[in-house]
Amino acid sequence: MNRTTGSGIDRLMKCDAAGVLPRSGSESPWSAFGTVMHKFLADCATVGREAALANVPPEHFDACDGIDLEKLPASRPEAYAAEVGFSYDPDTNTAVELGRGMSHEDVVKASADLDPRFIVWVADVVGLTDDAVVIADYKSGWHDYGDLKGWWQGLFYALCACLVYKREKAVVLLIRVKEDGNSYFASIEIGPMELDGVAQGLLELADRVELNRMRVQAEEHVAPYEGSHCKWCPSFAYCGAKSNLATALAQPEAWSAGVIGPQLSISNAALVYERLVAAKAVIEHIESSLREFATDVAVPLPDGYVFGSKQHSETVIDPDAAIPVLTARFGDEVALATLETKQTLTQAAIKRALTPWAKANGHKMSPVFKQLMEELKETKASRVVTSNRVTRHKPKEPEPVEQTPEQQAEAEEWARQRAAEAEIQAENEAEQARLAGRA
Repeated sequence: MNRTTGSGIDRLMKCDAAGVLPRSGSESPWSAFGTVMHKFLADCATVGREAALANVPPEHFDACDGIDLEKLPASRPEAYAAEVGFSYDPDTNTAVELGRGMSHEDVVKASADLDPRFIVWVADVVGLTDDAVVIADYKSGWHDYGDLKGWWQGLFYALCACLVYKREKAVVLLIRVKEDGNSYFASIEIGPMELDGVAQGLLELADRVELNRMRVQAEEHVAPYEGSHCKWCPSFAYCGAKSNLATALAQPEAWSAGVIGPQLSISNAALVYERLVAAKAVIEHIESSLREFATDVAVPLPDGYVFGSKQHSETVIDPDAAIPVLTARFGDEVALATLETKQTLTQAAIKRALTPWAKANGHKMSPVFKQLMEELKETKASRVVTSNRVTRHKPKEPEPVEQTPEQQAEAEEWARQRAAEAEIQAENEAEQARLAGRA
């Protein structure tokens, strides 16, 4: 049984199949740093920063070491509880606290005997004021959550905390913790009316999830809905939409025949973009699985090569020991020319270097770093480089422009013509697709 969890609510709101497909127990490459970062911040709040760093894997040590804790709730364990587990009953709109300092596995075990309709999960940070709860959730990497009033994971935590701790409103924080140490905050305040809407939405979701389970038992198809939410879906490997896409990717003759890859237009470009994102995720997943398979079994390729594990030897030269030898034989100029050193200076590296200095000299890290960056800017030692990139983003609101009645009428007529043209083009494309299917 797939129990609905707080972290999966947003995905379930978009895709019914995510609630009934099998789930993989493996960790995706995108969540590796997130898992380590969450544990590190939780440990900071309980055992302190130095002890927490000692438990960080080497490949993520620099990223965690560079996190500025002074900006985060993890630096104030006296005011905030870390990793608080909740269980929510959508039928009675009641919640209970399962415990604190809980891992995801702890919550799964604690909820094993609960009603299947109950929703559970772990809030990263919970705090209380006289009249509100404060909820904070750490996120690594980048994902556009849009308006936080539609971010169901945060709303679920807010509702649970308000019910458990008898508050009527909540402040919800989404804190992005990047691998370069920087943190970014977004927040909303949720009042009683919004909380009532959250409860109604979760009840409707529980009903829909239960209905879909019944449909699966009756051997009916529950269709998936693809989008950016697919990338982190635990059912990724079992999704029929991904299997179909993987099959299509394995048929290059279809591309050359023009069956896949429509002519771009304003009416289909958004769909093509979403499928491209899904295709990239499929490729990454297939490549990861293939490399893991080929580690143990060499795969024969049509050209006589194999794709598999191969022993690789590399001569590593110690510069400190080699430079004197080179200098003695060929002189300083030749010796120095052999050094391949690319000097880079990043904000994350500066923070790592300054952290022990600030601590030893009794300074707060944030103001020291800010003053340094201002000085580097004034002395032209740093600069901001701006370039245009094609990326997914929210457009800025256009500046209002005063229009004459004639200009407004002309703009409305232009919009009507474009809409009519788009409708005709969509009808033509649908007809072409129908004829191609008949052929």
